This record gives sequence, structure tokens and C-alpha cells, in this order.
Amino acid sequence: MVSLSVAGCDGDVDEAAVAPPPVVKLETVSERATGQVRSISGVVEASDRSALSFQVSGRVTEVNVSVGETVVAGQVLALLDRTNYQIALDSARSQLSSARAKRSEAKEDLDRKLALIDKGFVTQAAVDSARAAYDAAAASVSVSTSDVERAQKDLDRTILSAPFAGTISSREIDPFVEVSVGTTLFEIQSAGDLEVRVLVPETIIREV
Repeated sequence: MVSLSVAGCDGDVDEAAVAPPPVVKLETVSERATGQVRSISGVVEASDRSALSFQVSGRVTEVNVSVGETVVAGQVLALLDRTNYQIALDSARSQLSSARAKRSEAKEDLDRKLALIDKGFVTQAAVDSARAAYDAAAASVSVSTSDVERAQKDLDRTILSAPFAGTISSREIDPFVEVSVGTTLFEIQSAGDLEVRVLVPETIIREV
């Protein structure tokens, strides 16, 4: 037989000896995709930009803007000497006027011969000759008209204007210098949206 000795107590429990239950925050666990972040160098520039040049050659007489200036669409940026282009236009207009006068004379001569041939006063050969003269005069008017239009365009091209509103970012022109056709004289950037250009390596292009 085994005897057990039990120590008794008065039945009171020491509350300080009992640890309180821990506070637990419950949260639902779920899967979430995480993207891979990469740093790539790039350039931010205006979405609309343009290099400006004259379409005719000549001597610069005026430059009205500098780098950093804001311009509106149609604003005159620079001018070329218009003297020779105005002379060419005046000459073309004079030639057109003369060609029209000759065409009128040829038309009158043809009409007169057509009226006389039925009466037997002129020959068919004379009528054919008058018709050929009229056709040549009419062709001359067409050529002269084209010459006037071309001369007018060249005169208009002595004015360089802003194609859209923006800021002048580059200027390579000064008064009294000779410029050639197509030489870039200004660069203009629009004041609207910006465009980001980056060069992405082929090794990560599929991840973009």
C-alpha cells in the first residue's frame, strides 16, 4: 500500500498567478501577385515637335524670337529678303497678262475665220491655222498661270511661321546671314502632352 500525503490550502486562488489569454488578431490569408519593378532610363520630350527651315534661299532680314520664347500658331518667326521674289512675281504676272491678250486676239481671229468659211471667203487651211494659233495661245496662258502661282508661293515662303503653339527650343539663325533651302533654323516643341522614350533591353522586353 502506498500512502500519499496531500498538502491542503484554504481554497482561495491567487488571481495574479493566472496569466490572461493573449490577444490575437485574425486575418484571412489569400494569394496576391507581386509585380517585378525595374528601373529603365528614358527621355521625356514634347509629343509634338518640329524642326523649321525655309523652303527658299535668301538673306535673313528679321528674326523675331529667341530660345525659350512661347509662340502661337502662325506667329512669324523670321523673314527673308523679298525683293527678288517680288520682282519674279511681278514679271510672271506681266507675262500672264500678255499671254491672255494674245489668247483673246487668237480667239477673235478664229471666230472671224469660222464665220467666213461658210461664205467661202477663207479656206479651211486658214481656219486650221487660226485654230492652231489659238491653241498655242491658250497653252501659253496655262504655263504663265503656273508661273505666277509658283512665284507667289516662293514669295510666301520668305516668311517662316510657327506651325503650332509651343516653345522655341533651338535657334540657329541671325539677321543678315544667307540661308539655304532645308537648313534647320528653329526647333519648336508643343506645350501639350509629353512623351516618354525608353530603350528596353531585349532580355526583358517580354516582361514589360
